[in-house]
Amino acid sequence: NRLSGVYPSLFEHATLVDQWAGVRASSPNKKPILGRHPDHEHMFIFTALGSKGLLYSAYLGKALTDYILKGSAIPKEISLNRF
Repeated sequence: NRLSGVYPSLFEHATLVDQWAGVRASSPNKKPILGRHPDHEHMFIFTALGSKGLLYSAYLGKALTDYILKGSAIPKEISLNRF
């Protein structure tokens, strides 16, 4: 609607076909959350990527894989244990 106010001629014959909304999970400090679930040994938390999900996904995927396969530490700024 706001754009139609700026360029009304573009929207004279436009019809809304569909719309969609989604929810982006984020943490209080806007950092992703990664780690082993505290109650389920074989379940892992990989959430709160917020609006940067696509940018964070490769880094977090590698961090989680290294944690599971090599026992590497999860960086504390994204660790579930920071809560």
